[in-house]
Amino acid sequence: MSAPDSRLVMNYTDAERAHKKITLLRTARWFGEPVRFGWDPDRLPLWTREHGFTVLADHSDLELAARYFPPPLSTNFPNRGGHVAILAPNG
Repeated sequence: MSAPDSRLVMNYTDAERAHKKITLLRTARWFGEPVRFGWDPDRLPLWTREHGFTVLADHSDLELAARYFPPPLSTNFPNRGGHVAILAPNG
C-alpha cells in the first residue's frame, strides 16, 4: 500500500527492557497503545526478511542521541532500550 521503493521506519523497544518498564507499560496502555512485546535487535533482520523487508539501519536511542544531540544532552541521555529501524521491501 505504498509507493515503490518506499521505506518503513519502525520505532521499537528492546525486548529485554520492554517488560521491565512498568510505568511505560501503564502509560502506553492509558494512551491506547499497549506494549505487547519488544524485539531482540539481533533477531529483527531475520523476522523482517521473512515478512518481506530488509533492515537497512537499526540504531539505539543512545546512538541517535550521540549523533544528533549536543554533548551535554547526549552524554546524559537515558538508556531506555529504544531503537529506530529503517526497512526496505525485499527486492
